[in-house]
Amino acid sequence: MPKRNLLWMLAVVAVAVGTAWLMRRTPQARYERSVRPDAMVDAYNEIIRNHYPPVDPLELKRSAVSGMIEALDPQSIYIPYDKAEAFRKRMGGHALGTGLILDLSDRGPVVVCVHPDSPADETGLTAGDVIVLINSLPAFNMSLEQIGGHLSGDRDGKVQLRVIFARDPRNPRDVTLALDEYPVETVTGLHRDGSRRWVYTVDRDEGLAYIKVSEFVSGTVERFKRAFRRPSLVRGLVLDLRGNPGGYLPEGVALANLFLHDEPIVTVMGNAARPERHVAHAEGTYPEIPVVVLIDSDTASAAEIVAGALSHADRAILVGAPTRGKHSVQTPLSLGGKLGLVHLTTARFFFAPEAPEATTRPAADVLPPSAGKPIAPHVLIPADPGKRRQLQILRWRAASVPPAPTTLPASQPATSPGATIGGELIRHDAQLAAAVELLKNPARIRATLQACAEARKRKKRSGPSPTTRPASGGASIAP
Repeated sequence: MPKRNLLWMLAVVAVAVGTAWLMRRTPQARYERSVRPDAMVDAYNEIIRNHYPPVDPLELKRSAVSGMIEALDPQSIYIPYDKAEAFRKRMGGHALGTGLILDLSDRGPVVVCVHPDSPADETGLTAGDVIVLINSLPAFNMSLEQIGGHLSGDRDGKVQLRVIFARDPRNPRDVTLALDEYPVETVTGLHRDGSRRWVYTVDRDEGLAYIKVSEFVSGTVERFKRAFRRPSLVRGLVLDLRGNPGGYLPEGVALANLFLHDEPIVTVMGNAARPERHVAHAEGTYPEIPVVVLIDSDTASAAEIVAGALSHADRAILVGAPTRGKHSVQTPLSLGGKLGLVHLTTARFFFAPEAPEATTRPAADVLPPSAGKPIAPHVLIPADPGKRRQLQILRWRAASVPPAPTTLPASQPATSPGATIGGELIRHDAQLAAAVELLKNPARIRATLQACAEARKRKKRSGPSPTTRPASGGASIAP
């Protein structure tokens, strides 16, 4: 193949390969989707020959790919070559960095959380430690943005810190942090105990469990199973999907499958004539204990699959705020030639009973009215913007390794005498508190889900209404 065709052929082939898993196109469809890249390649060659000053051919190719992706949809993104490996690792459940989370206090940057098994954890840094110098520069007046820039490491991937340790404040010491790969905790509990282990209960006397899933990377469902290893001893579960941007679709389907017997989970529709239906199977299904799912405006993609599937099957009650409404599937496609990769939208998903049947029309022509609509909660409780920072700091403290001390910098909320960090979280988090109260009253959960099921039956008998509300399977009710 002539070299001048390389750029555009790479882009066209990448798109075709990435969508092959859900496409069974006819010869006519393949013909209609073929592209002759000659004119685009001519433009590329003219720029290379005539632009002054000369243009780096590789940078021009990267810009061309980026421009094509930007013209598609907000969910399709281009990942440059230098960030592609970090993206792959993240989807595989690993992050690259120091594992250190800092906040500003009246004493300077203070450690509020250390990710387990990260470089910061290995050096002994803990919540409450104060950073005095970063790479020999005074840290007291640095902004969080400046601190983040310094913590990105030097050419050797290292950063030098002088630290006042909370356990020995009279003897500041120098610490060298190396940027390295460490596992991402995508399944967590309410807080850690003194042994660094997550506590997965919100009310031990009532037998109520709490598990947060922050994203769906490789292995997330297996981690969930380890956290929820004794479901027969649990009388209610809070499944927290707030802030979950999604991830791998199969992981979301697998998590929903743990709570459903033979109900439909989700239907995926791409450029193929026949939709791909995911249906739950009874094997491995958890006992039918009451489940409350927490959602918010940052709950998206695979997390919406879990929330939507459990809601439409009347298996769980949703609490919080409407989800993002990102009912689309992205496929990562490597471009080669040091171009990086694209995260390309290749399908949309939706829930029964609105899933389309087999069709020869493009997916965009058969999408139901609710496609792309946020999933609405049964119990609507908007987050309190005034408590956002306080809650974030409490969650950082709850996740600290080892658990954060009760003596904190002045900028952080104090813990009342005798109160646990878990109790503080429930007291300040209105959505979580409402979920716990619902689980203590399972009759109310059953009544709400029954009312939703009956409302859907009436709607099915009478046909679709003129207006379409966010897809949830039931009307919002007051907390």
